[in-house]
Amino acid sequence: MRRTILTLITIILLSGGALEAQDRQFDAGFLIGEPTGLSFKLWDRDFSTMTGLAGGRQAAASIRKLINAGYSIIGEIGIESDEIDDIYRYVNKDYTAFAGAIAWSFFDQSAFHLHLDYLRHWFDFFRVDDGELYLYYGLGARLKVFRNDSRLGVRFPAGLDYLIPETELDVFLEVVPILDLYPSVKPTLNVSIGIRYVIGYVRGER
Repeated sequence: MRRTILTLITIILLSGGALEAQDRQFDAGFLIGEPTGLSFKLWDRDFSTMTGLAGGRQAAASIRKLINAGYSIIGEIGIESDEIDDIYRYVNKDYTAFAGAIAWSFFDQSAFHLHLDYLRHWFDFFRVDDGELYLYYGLGARLKVFRNDSRLGVRFPAGLDYLIPETELDVFLEVVPILDLYPSVKPTLNVSIGIRYVIGYVRGER
């Protein structure tokens, strides 16, 4: 079991080492379901920069919709510009984040649950009148520790995240197929709902 825990810690450290020393937006909250516990999300620098300049994620969502609408109008008129195309690609890019949870599993047998995922977000997939609804998907690792045993597996998360209007809150629904690799190969499924709030920005050393 110690070897399993060390393996997951190594994965987390390697993932964290891939992050450059720069400001990143940090969200935290909780999730309920399988598993249940604390949830966090660390966005990449581009997303943090955009939301910081826009005065918050809700303002950034409004700016994104405004730019997309303007881009459509410009396209209909027939105006071509590399600068306009660059702005459109930036606000609609596939933003990334690291997300994880320190939680408890009640499925099968009660156990401590720890996971870390690398996520990509698709902001332009859904269109809603208020707030912003986006799709995300990714790849991660999960450690599940029982009293006398442990399991280590690969996660394939996919979910929907909704940014509540006029707040810094977002709620999410997540479905995660999991393939345990240790001590034996075994497929399973996690489903959770949760809510997170923007705690602030993590400032890296420069």
